[in-house]
Amino acid sequence: MKKSVPILLMLILVITTLTVPVQGNYESKSELISKFKSLVSAHPKQASYVTIGYSPKGTPILMFRFGNSSSRGVILWDAQMHGSEDAGSETAYLFCAWLFSSDPMAKYILSHNYILVIPAVNN
Repeated sequence: MKKSVPILLMLILVITTLTVPVQGNYESKSELISKFKSLVSAHPKQASYVTIGYSPKGTPILMFRFGNSSSRGVILWDAQMHGSEDAGSETAYLFCAWLFSSDPMAKYILSHNYILVIPAVNN
């Protein structure tokens, strides 16, 4: 099962991307970061975040950490490298919110992996 986890994660991401309806405008970066922070607040034993640097504009670059920090399975997701790639950040949030759902696969992934998400690098 360990070797199939990355394949399952990619499949979940593709399905999420294809099934989430696009509603025209994406949330602002500050709204999306607030949603990530709320997710951390709701699950303090399995989630946290740190500042890993600053954008050219001086905005903190945050990395959100989910799951089992002692796991050998570490996944890093840089969701939005460029300022206009909002879909990556939105998809990353939906994936992270799903991790805390009642889905058994989400629970398995969360307990057996350490997932690091950088929602936006350049903002």
